[in-house]
Amino acid sequence: MDAVTVTDLVVDRGRRRVLPGLSFAVPAGQVTGLLGPSGSGKTTLMRALVGVQQVRSGEVTVLGERAGSPALRSRVGYVSRVARGNCTPGLPQNRA
Repeated sequence: MDAVTVTDLVVDRGRRRVLPGLSFAVPAGQVTGLLGPSGSGKTTLMRALVGVQQVRSGEVTVLGERAGSPALRSRVGYVSRVARGNCTPGLPQNRA
């Protein structure tokens, strides 16, 4: 079973198409990284995986559940910021 399956995912942000028909699968137990330049859609994809990003079309399943479903929300967490920034507000990066 695949842990993550994305099929023909299309996401628009305003007039810009951020994800133009993305498809991939991540097998259960596999460690996978997501790399790309700023503005390439990494955060948008992560938001789509947990069901908080509106998608134009396509399908996203995680652990066999549709993204955003109540069953998935009880099993998956998502933090969109670097934890250090949340724990050390006001400190410069070189002091955190």
